[in-house]
Amino acid sequence: INAEYMGHFLSVYFFSCTARSSCRIHSSFLFVVWLLAAGLPFTAPEGASDHSLAVDDNLPFTAAMQAKIFSHQHPVSCHGKKFLVWHFYNYSFAAELHMLSWGLAKAMNEDRVLVVPAQPWRHLDGAPGPALGLDYFLQPISNCTPADAASSGAAATTTNKGIALPDPFPWEWTNPRHPMAGPAGELLRGWERVGITWWRAQTTRFFLRPQRWLTAVIDSAIETMALDLPDSGGLSIHLHGDEPGDEMPYVPTIDEFFEEADRVQALKPDVQTVFLTSWRSTFDETSLEKHRSRWRVVRMPAMPEVSNPQAPTPRSGSPAAKVVRLLVELRLHLRCDYFVATRLSHYFRLLDELRQTTGKFNRLVLTLNGPPEFGKIG
Repeated sequence: INAEYMGHFLSVYFFSCTARSSCRIHSSFLFVVWLLAAGLPFTAPEGASDHSLAVDDNLPFTAAMQAKIFSHQHPVSCHGKKFLVWHFYNYSFAAELHMLSWGLAKAMNEDRVLVVPAQPWRHLDGAPGPALGLDYFLQPISNCTPADAASSGAAATTTNKGIALPDPFPWEWTNPRHPMAGPAGELLRGWERVGITWWRAQTTRFFLRPQRWLTAVIDSAIETMALDLPDSGGLSIHLHGDEPGDEMPYVPTIDEFFEEADRVQALKPDVQTVFLTSWRSTFDETSLEKHRSRWRVVRMPAMPEVSNPQAPTPRSGSPAAKVVRLLVELRLHLRCDYFVATRLSHYFRLLDELRQTTGKFNRLVLTLNGPPEFGKIG
């Protein structure tokens, strides 16, 4: 174990405590610090190095906040704890994680443990076996279980249905345009000033720890596709299409995306490769032709069939398979060093959050966010 590394986490924790009226450190936190120093158990989002928490190019306080979240969600004992039991809204996968980040803030603010029970969820369609909830794709977010929550008594358990969320959601609330959360949002108490993007970056970094089978599938798919992406200097573009709960009032054209990419290339002529993905059902490949004279465009092919009888892989073409493809895409986008996108998209905001906590915080991001009357993006 790197003693200097462990000391850094302890010093960060004690420094953050000096500004608080009360602060306590307990064995579970020390245990998490030990795990962080050893590079465990935080598998990085989309299978990146476990040691990405140690790099300098992350959002400030990323390592310390990951320890704080993990400690809160993994108490020494679940007996006597209060819980927040979360139910999905059946929005896009990225939007669900952003909603869940509100739930985690609420749970931590009320000293509750957030748990997500198995439940019907459209992103599980095509997954083998009974519905497993979020745990089908990702590592459990707590060592406490829904059974622990149920045994704690109804008075000690709340659900997100009790959170005052409007129905239907006004567009501005589901797609935050300001540094602070909208009236339906909630940020970790004491950290409101750092804004919703910082908090969501911390929560998605915590949530997106793939199950071992899924990491193997992602690794195998990327190895099989053998895309010719450079080790550095690639530019990321994602053409977002509307999904339930993720509709956008403004959809940039492909020419607008490449206009911004050309600005990067004018300053950095060695940047010549674009990794481009699209979920638009009406996407026209011929629209790329006039840009290929300046750019080598790498597209995401069809997902290869992964032969692993022990992996509970979803049925090809199913919603669950689409989530797996999304995670593969995110991993490939995170290889890039420049990003052109729209923050109106939950998908890109998820990518942007992961970028900031997996060693690519100081990277150029150019966003297409529509006309001024939409306001600024937070």
